[in-house]
Amino acid sequence: MKYASAVVLLVALLAACSGGSSNTELTLVAQNVELATQIADVRSTATVEADRLRVTAAYVETAMAQSRLQNQRLSATIEALGGNPALVAPVASTPVAPEAGNPSAPEVTLGLVAPLSNETVMAATSTPGQPALYNAVTARGVGANDCALAPVTSFTTADTNIYVVATASNITPGTMLASRWFLEGNEVIAHDFTPDFAIDQNCVWFYIDSTETTFTPGNWTVQLEINGQPTGEPVAFTISG
Repeated sequence: MKYASAVVLLVALLAACSGGSSNTELTLVAQNVELATQIADVRSTATVEADRLRVTAAYVETAMAQSRLQNQRLSATIEALGGNPALVAPVASTPVAPEAGNPSAPEVTLGLVAPLSNETVMAATSTPGQPALYNAVTARGVGANDCALAPVTSFTTADTNIYVVATASNITPGTMLASRWFLEGNEVIAHDFTPDFAIDQNCVWFYIDSTETTFTPGNWTVQLEINGQPTGEPVAFTISG
């Protein structure tokens, strides 16, 4: 080993220069040189291990980001097909870091299910599904895109309009949409709408105004329907005096 040769050479030089130096001093010098060599070896090993840990952490972080993206795509697919993503049980697997000299380690899968290819996602989203109204909220108004300006659950008798807004998917021409408004469980008013065009992943809304319906203080709900059948849970809101 080159370090051992250097130690022997240094000891020999010191012995030649010191003349009468004691063997003890030469031994201490040799031990100091050897200790310095060992420290250098330890530092080199620690640097390599630190680099490996950084590579592993970067790999896992990237894999988790990919998994989150795939899960978002899957959730969008389930919603488009009229399902509820919240009912899908999470399935997690153990991350596998790349081995030394093998950059193509198995792909990490974290989240709902194994990642879907783009082709699979596109095929699923293009498959006709059941008509649905979901993410329903109440609001004081809607924007140019027909979606709620801001969800509101507390209104007053001073308000003039109360909207219910939902995202519609797979609504074909001729499908009857309706809203039924209840005060303390008693139906107060109902509205229906039958579009002559398709609606998919766009907002639809109904509203009541204070000129047609008295905004009586109390606990209200509004139930959306598709072709006479309730869809989703009733949306609750309150009106105060």
